[in-house]
Amino acid sequence: MNKFLKGFLCIIGAVFAWSSLEVTGSYIFAEGTGPVTMLNIRFLIAAILFGITILIQKKRTGENLFLVKREDISRFWLNGFLLALHLVTYWFAWEILDPNLPVIYAIFYMYPFVLCLISIFYYREKFNKNRKMALGLGTLGALFAIEFLPTFSMEGLRLDGILLDVAACFTWVGYLLVGQGIMKKYNPLTIVFYDFLGRRLLNIVKHFP
Repeated sequence: MNKFLKGFLCIIGAVFAWSSLEVTGSYIFAEGTGPVTMLNIRFLIAAILFGITILIQKKRTGENLFLVKREDISRFWLNGFLLALHLVTYWFAWEILDPNLPVIYAIFYMYPFVLCLISIFYYREKFNKNRKMALGLGTLGALFAIEFLPTFSMEGLRLDGILLDVAACFTWVGYLLVGQGIMKKYNPLTIVFYDFLGRRLLNIVKHFP
């Protein structure tokens, strides 16, 4: 199996896994579980699965992906904090704005536009014609895909839910930017393992008597 096919299958699997989060989240909320409880369970499961994957990788290749340099620990903590903040704000927004899913998605998926603005004004990258077309067509296609266009409903809209969704968008941008810097030195498995493990340990410490 060549690298292209492996990458393609991984993308398909990631899309399937990510889309299942919304479905399972709706069922969990319907049963009366709160966003924080649901996220804590997900953090624990994710940390265990990523840890097992790293151990398997170590056994196969001898590479220890658990190792992090001391000077980078603070960056890992920041990355995990931003991810946790993003997930908490996103799921609270979901709980408040449900069933108006188009609005939830439309606000959150502004993040490519925000990233584009940051790349232009902060990193001084050129906003060329191809980037304009990609951003415009991608945004328009996303709005149609989530049924924000051609219809729009004000049902269930609340200001606190909208603000939480905007916060989820910007915390996700922060997470991507910090993670991008870390990824230049570390394997993605190392990053996501400590993201979820750190958030889980923080929650345990917070509730320790």
